[in-house]
Amino acid sequence: MEYQFQIFSPGGNDTALVFGLDFDKETERNIDFDIRSSHETVEQVGFVGKTDKVYRLEMAGGEFCGNAARCAASYFLKNTAGEIDIRVSGVTRTLKAGVRRIDTAWAAMPVNPNLDSVSVSDEGFCLVALEGIVHLVIPPDKSGRFLSAARSANSFEDELKSIAKRLMDKYSLTKHPACGVMFPEDTADGLFLHPCVFVAGVESSMYYETACGSGSIAVAAAFSFLNKDSIKLSVIQPSRRVIAAVVELSDERTVAGAYIDGAVVTDGRIVSVC
Repeated sequence: MEYQFQIFSPGGNDTALVFGLDFDKETERNIDFDIRSSHETVEQVGFVGKTDKVYRLEMAGGEFCGNAARCAASYFLKNTAGEIDIRVSGVTRTLKAGVRRIDTAWAAMPVNPNLDSVSVSDEGFCLVALEGIVHLVIPPDKSGRFLSAARSANSFEDELKSIAKRLMDKYSLTKHPACGVMFPEDTADGLFLHPCVFVAGVESSMYYETACGSGSIAVAAAFSFLNKDSIKLSVIQPSRRVIAAVVELSDERTVAGAYIDGAVVTDGRIVSVC
């Protein structure tokens, strides 16, 4: 099995992009496992290429990933300013993505145009359904008890993942290609996100992610829904880096645009596997 890949870091969320779209699903899963096993910091693997002059990104689990879309934009544009249309796994429509300046990339997010992708549970949690991934957003005033419980355990990350998994099961989220539970926290430095994400089609895929683009836009969409207004958030990730999450409304419920933006860096090294 021969392939090449490059590792990008969008806000700290290390992502391997494998060159080529000609692998079958079993081979994709094997490549995903091999890369994540040999590169401990890599949290997700995508496959990039062009078919019929269309830029494409296919995640190993078939899910949508906002940070990987930003990486793909940086890769296709060779880290120079520009904009592309890209097809991303898990999403039926073409999305726009681009590079604003060196080492900074953005990507449009598949938020429902009418914000009817957001609903509120009896517990006051916001369920945000994006194409290819669904997130349960625990508002900051409600996430404190979960974060306190995790901090009192021997391992904060392991306990928070366990809490997230129980919530995923309670709300039947794992039937989707990918799902997450977002625990935003108000801190002295700003809004800090604790993202736990599960990908059904990828082995050992329950992560307390170092950064989560789709989770950041889900938080923005939830806040926009609750406040009935456009919003721009600077979301501090576990990596301590910031992802901007923007939801623009043309009225109280109509989404004019939604995107994430932030740093994407790579050392440029291409790894060849024979």
